[in-house]
Amino acid sequence: MEDGSTITSPKVVEDFSQQLTIQYAVKPNTGPGPSRNFGFALARGNFFVVFDSDCILPPTYFDAVNLSLQQYEWDAWGGPDRGHPTFTNVQRAMAYTMSSVLTTGGIRGANKKIGRFQPRSFNMGISRKVWEVTQGFAFDRMAEDIELSIRMFKHGFKVGLVPGAFVYHKRRTSLRQFFNQVVNFGKGRVHVGRVHAGKYKIV
Repeated sequence: MEDGSTITSPKVVEDFSQQLTIQYAVKPNTGPGPSRNFGFALARGNFFVVFDSDCILPPTYFDAVNLSLQQYEWDAWGGPDRGHPTFTNVQRAMAYTMSSVLTTGGIRGANKKIGRFQPRSFNMGISRKVWEVTQGFAFDRMAEDIELSIRMFKHGFKVGLVPGAFVYHKRRTSLRQFFNQVVNFGKGRVHVGRVHAGKYKIV
């Protein structure tokens, strides 16, 4: 999906067209939620997987997902994020902050958690059935993945954490950028709380 980027990617797509079954679509920038939905509508597979553009996948990612799908038959899943050894100390600290049971309650993908795991769109997969029932993301941005997770649970879909399906998430490069990101996370929770009353509590 090319959603309003000033630097387009047709050459990159062409370079990989012989190795991958790939589609390239262009649309105006409407935010990550609608753009992902646009991509889902064009997709041909039975599962849709989304990542943030600042994530690095290990070679074992899809092996871990396939094994977990065979074992648990998930309708949707998510995986943890980690700090890569090549990341700066600040970036690795940010990765810990966003996944530790001491900070986010572990609901972003820690093995130990005190809240229900909710897949996040930096590392998230849903089945075609989930897409057909929920119609994907309802929010343009900010907590659009949390809102979708809540609706998946309401519809009774089987949603789970795949610990081995981790990504290396290269977060913001400065504390100021990270602070602004966390502020937006908070705004998103308020938005979700207004739409789904009672779904948030202090952890």
